[in-house]
Amino acid sequence: MFSQELIISFHCHASCKKIPEKLQGLFEYEAIKAALHRAIYHSLRPEKFEAAWEDMIQCHGIKDHGWIQTLYEDHKRWAPIYLKEAFLSGVFSFLQNEVSTSYFEGYLDKNTPLKEFLDKYDQALQANYQLVALADMDSRNSSCIRKPRCYYEFQLSKLYTNEMLRKFQMEVEAMYSYYSTKHISSDGPITYIVKEEFEVGGNEKDSRAFDVLYNASDLEVLCVCGLFNFRGYLCRHILCVLNQSGMQEIPSHYILS
Repeated sequence: MFSQELIISFHCHASCKKIPEKLQGLFEYEAIKAALHRAIYHSLRPEKFEAAWEDMIQCHGIKDHGWIQTLYEDHKRWAPIYLKEAFLSGVFSFLQNEVSTSYFEGYLDKNTPLKEFLDKYDQALQANYQLVALADMDSRNSSCIRKPRCYYEFQLSKLYTNEMLRKFQMEVEAMYSYYSTKHISSDGPITYIVKEEFEVGGNEKDSRAFDVLYNASDLEVLCVCGLFNFRGYLCRHILCVLNQSGMQEIPSHYILS
């Protein structure tokens, strides 16, 4: 039996790849695509997704569009905001600006007969195991890190492959652009608000807030962005909280093999 995580990740990947195919003929295609991406990738909570979706269909008059209706009916099976509890660890790309390459690209597609599915699935796993083994060997012989900016980089440079380390370094670098971290309550896990400021065009600036729950006694930390479940390494928001809290090392249970 296949895991729920695998099934819902197929739905997410397939739905997002169909956007150009299904919407490109619309008059306001670019604006609709941008609004759809904002709803999918910028919504940190289900109610934000629902509000952004409703705003999109009302503003662009696509409430009666057949594919949009079908897409929404199934949204809890593909929208990233509803998949954060499922541990997917890089099987598919869900995050904005990532290259959307399937873990099973070249092995499985919508036309794969059921009788071939198991064999193709196993072939994809074996091929990826081999790629990981080669990456491990390459990383033991050479390191992509020269001068770590913080101990987190140095710690993981001994454990991550070069490819994974490069991805993690992007989170470390971005960690320093977040500000105004504060805790809301001290009853049980502390909730921090990590704010990001960014330019939206010209001299205008905007900001977004990310809630991070931190339980110091159990060394448990959870971010609303869900990056750890999606990609298998800690996000910039959690790193910001750990750094501010004086945590010199990343807890071992957040370092995957």
